[in-house]
Amino acid sequence: MSRSVVPSAAQPPAAPGGPSDGDLNSAIGAAVRARRESAGLSMRALAAEAGVSQPFLSQLERGLVAASIATLHRLATALAVPPGALLSPGPTEVVVVRSDEGVRIPVGEEARAAVGRVVVGPDGRMSLTEYRVAPGERLDSWFETDTDITLHVISGHLEVEMPGVGDWRLGPGDTMLHSGRLRRRWRQVGSEPTHLVVVAAGPG
Repeated sequence: MSRSVVPSAAQPPAAPGGPSDGDLNSAIGAAVRARRESAGLSMRALAAEAGVSQPFLSQLERGLVAASIATLHRLATALAVPPGALLSPGPTEVVVVRSDEGVRIPVGEEARAAVGRVVVGPDGRMSLTEYRVAPGERLDSWFETDTDITLHVISGHLEVEMPGVGDWRLGPGDTMLHSGRLRRRWRQVGSEPTHLVVVAAGPG
């Protein structure tokens, strides 16, 4: 599958209870490098598979640039790990994340990209991303992942597009469950903000 090469995304301010931008970038970079080396992949091979440039991947592994949620998902898919594995807090049985904690990352590289608050479960096998999307903010990056997906709309409305499968409009209280291998993107619709959560679960 061909993928377009994407640049890095701007990193928003860290959550009050979360890591600083520098700490977050370094942790993500170290996780990507460790997973790449464990998989026996060269930097060039991983960059090509994930659709990013090799210079960007080199900077990412050194903690010098930030990555969007969409880019992290492409890297995770290329590395055959769940996305949360690149943000995992490490081996532990219970993870508690307070309302003012979590990692805030732009969903994509587009201007006005919505920002997701990402929390990760034990060993990265499960992650939850919360979005509060204002009208006009972008939420339409394409995603494919080797995980199972549960999407729940808390308020507002959301359009879901899956080429060759179908299109749906979801409203408050609606839930969608599907394989992450289905290529999809979302769009915020309507004059009210959309509040949703997305859970990705897969093998560690």
